[in-house]
Amino acid sequence: MKRYNRLLGSMIGLIALPLFLACTDDGGDINQPRPEPRLEITPSNTAIDVGETIRLRAKLWNAEGEVIDADHPVDWASSKPEVLLVSDYGYVTGIAPGAAIITAEGAALSDWTRVTVRQVPVVDRPPGEGEEYEPEDDRERER
Repeated sequence: MKRYNRLLGSMIGLIALPLFLACTDDGGDINQPRPEPRLEITPSNTAIDVGETIRLRAKLWNAEGEVIDADHPVDWASSKPEVLLVSDYGYVTGIAPGAAIITAEGAALSDWTRVTVRQVPVVDRPPGEGEEYEPEDDRERER
């Protein structure tokens, strides 16, 4: 009887091991960490000029590491609305030079990115058509 039990136990073990290994996606390493669902803002860590508007998007990734929604609806927020405004749809507009953190929250997940707002350089140039032009120095008057 003992021999029969031992033989039966060995057979069950031989059958169960391949089934166990077949049930794992990573070749049998049960200690390997699995990816977790995540939210990711794109583009990340970007810069815009004062007055410029760009759109940020929130990508939702599943536990298998696949994008399941490239533009997931989220709640957007700016850490400094006096520097950078963000709309309900992820459009950010530079208001003043500086930097702000934009956060997105949705599907019980969140992410953040830094957006820098640059001052637009002022360029001295002659006036357009129909405007008078006064030279600023003698070299310009000689032209």
